[in-house]
Amino acid sequence: MRQVLESDRKIRALSLLKFSSFSLSEIDDNIQKDTQDSLSVESSYADKIVEELSFKHSPSSSDANIIFYVGGYIARSVFRSNRCEYCKESLVNPEALEPLTLSETLDNTATVFLDSINRGGLSKPTDLAFMMTVHCWRVWEEVRSTPGMMHLFLTCSCQRSLFCKVMDRAMYTDNFADQFQGEDVCTSGHDLMLLIARRFFNCVAKNLAKEFNNKANEQSRKSSVKKRKLDKLSSTSSHQ
Repeated sequence: MRQVLESDRKIRALSLLKFSSFSLSEIDDNIQKDTQDSLSVESSYADKIVEELSFKHSPSSSDANIIFYVGGYIARSVFRSNRCEYCKESLVNPEALEPLTLSETLDNTATVFLDSINRGGLSKPTDLAFMMTVHCWRVWEEVRSTPGMMHLFLTCSCQRSLFCKVMDRAMYTDNFADQFQGEDVCTSGHDLMLLIARRFFNCVAKNLAKEFNNKANEQSRKSSVKKRKLDKLSSTSSHQ
C-alpha cells in the first residue's frame, strides 16, 4: 500500500511539473525554503518544550521492566540497521547483566523480568542504552501529560524530528549534563541518543495514534447513540 501511494505521488508530481510553467530550479528553491522554515519552527518548539521540562516523571518497577525490554530491542535495531560494531559495543550487552545500579526510584527487577521472558532471541541493553531509554521515557511522559507541551508537539509537521531535537537538548540540561558526557557518540561518530530517540518515538507513536483513534471512535459512538435517541424521540412525538 505504501509503495502504491508513493508511486501515485510521483505520478502527480511529474504531471504537475509537465503541465505547469515552473522550472526544476524554481521548485527546488521553494522546497528548500519550506524545509528551512520547518526546521526553524521545530527548533523553536524544541527550545520551548525543554525550557518547561521538570523531569518529574520516574518509572515505576513495572515501567522499568518494560523500558529495559524496549531498550534491548532498540539497541539490537540500531546495530541491525547500521552494522556498526562500535554502536553494538556501546548499546548491546553480549552477556547476562549484573543487577543494575539504579536510584531508589528505579529498582533492579528489570533484569529478572527479561530473564523470565527471554527465549534466546532478545538482546540485553547496556547500562548506557537502558539509561538513555529511561531518559526518553521520562521526557515523553512529561510531554504527553502536559497539555501545553502536547499542543506544541502536535502542531509540528514532523513529530519524530521534534522529539529528537528535544532529546538532543534535554541531554545537556543541569539534570543530565554529567550523566552522558562523552558516551553519547560511538567511536565511529554515530549519535547514539539520536538513534535511540528515533526508534523510541516509533514505539510510543503507535500507542499515541491508537489512543487518539479510540477517543475519536468513542466520541463518534456517543454521537451516533445520541442521534438515534433524538430520532426516536422525534418519531414518537410525530406519531402522537
